[in-house]
Amino acid sequence: MILWLALAAMVVLAALSIVGACLGADRAKALFNSPVLVAYWFVLAALLAAGFVCFKRLIRSPAALGMHLASLLILAGAMWGSEAGHDVRRAVFDSKKVPGGYMAIHEGHQENRILDGATMTPIAELPFDVRLKDFWIEYYPSKQTTWSLVVVGPVRDGAGHVVDERQVDVPWTVGEPADVPLTRARLTVLQYLEHATATFDPGARPVIEVVLPGEKKATLAAREGAEIELDDPKMTVRVVKVFENMRLRGTGEDREIVDLPGEGANPAVLVHLVEPDGTTYKRYLMALVPMHGYRDPGPPMAYVFPEATGARADPSSPVPAMELLAECDGRRLRHWFLPAEDDPYVTVDLGPLVSGNDEPAQDGAQATLFLVKPTGPIRDYFSELSVLKAGKQVAAKVIEVNDPLHWGGYHFYQADYDKQAGRYTVLSVTSDSGLVPVWIGFVLLVAATFWRFWGEAVVRYVVRQDRRRAGDG
Repeated sequence: MILWLALAAMVVLAALSIVGACLGADRAKALFNSPVLVAYWFVLAALLAAGFVCFKRLIRSPAALGMHLASLLILAGAMWGSEAGHDVRRAVFDSKKVPGGYMAIHEGHQENRILDGATMTPIAELPFDVRLKDFWIEYYPSKQTTWSLVVVGPVRDGAGHVVDERQVDVPWTVGEPADVPLTRARLTVLQYLEHATATFDPGARPVIEVVLPGEKKATLAAREGAEIELDDPKMTVRVVKVFENMRLRGTGEDREIVDLPGEGANPAVLVHLVEPDGTTYKRYLMALVPMHGYRDPGPPMAYVFPEATGARADPSSPVPAMELLAECDGRRLRHWFLPAEDDPYVTVDLGPLVSGNDEPAQDGAQATLFLVKPTGPIRDYFSELSVLKAGKQVAAKVIEVNDPLHWGGYHFYQADYDKQAGRYTVLSVTSDSGLVPVWIGFVLLVAATFWRFWGEAVVRYVVRQDRRRAGDG
């Protein structure tokens, strides 16, 4: 009876596996963790365990014993690592561990919160921090060299309601007008410089903008030694250092902020805020992240570069420049696309041109024009992670798809990334509970199966040959 019940349970398991494969990950997960199947898993585990008691031949056969024990280990490990298993440990042992979730981390930042995949709200906190040092994407080579124009805009139904969003290529030739799909606008590419450098108005320089009471602003030249006296609040703002590419090295007491020109672009400045009594506060301002690091005391401030007014041909530049003229209902927009070296694209909002209104669209829909760098398909994307505990780095790894970082009872998988600006990564966090017995079970199952179908036959063959030789002798 036990044998037939166990075989029937395995047939049910095979059928459930086929059904689960057709449901998708979320629905399959809900099915296999449902109360009915929780009872089924316990019944199956009990039947497998009963085999050791009821079948003495099982104990005497290494292959059968290995396959039987392997099945029980895999099942027990999976149950221990399931959501129900985590719930039991939480109730009985006050465990803080969760089955899994997600983490969204910006470059240069650290995080310890695990988020729910559906609502993206915090569900747990890790006893350590995960830091994203760097993120990058590798592409397959592209034969195309000219950057492409792409428009992203709303798709509306007959009543004018937005029902979808589409991305459409905009064909263009220098000097020839072309319609902009998804809008009523037309555009003409006035110039396209395949290798170009931005130009600025004479005397234009980066500045530090200080926001004063009453929405007023004061500006300070972004050069070392420059300073400005403020009346409200009463303090001096002094520029101490200008960075071409500011980077953070080390953690805790060993942390060091350095300038690494030639290894990327992260323009920044270090300013000191000096109060009348001599008390001094440090603040780092990054041009690419306005208002980053703002905190009291002192007013908000930002490191601002001047707007480029044009471009010139530069054979040493790896990026192009494009000047275009867009028109709609008599309104005109003249714009320069001037990508930086690391930019995968640059954009301009066509919403005000098409609507004639500077305010954002009421339904949130607007058309955006992109100048996009030519790339082949994405080959892979990488995140350089480090684990910090009590401010000290205890682990580090560059992860990619299917090659996670393992630390503190969790695996951190590369799941997604910021497709708009490429400045943050999304990690899938999975508990490792029950994983060791599952892997041991799989190894044991393979070994026992090999022994059953090959090892035993080889041994029997060798024994027969030895007996034959002994008989001949």
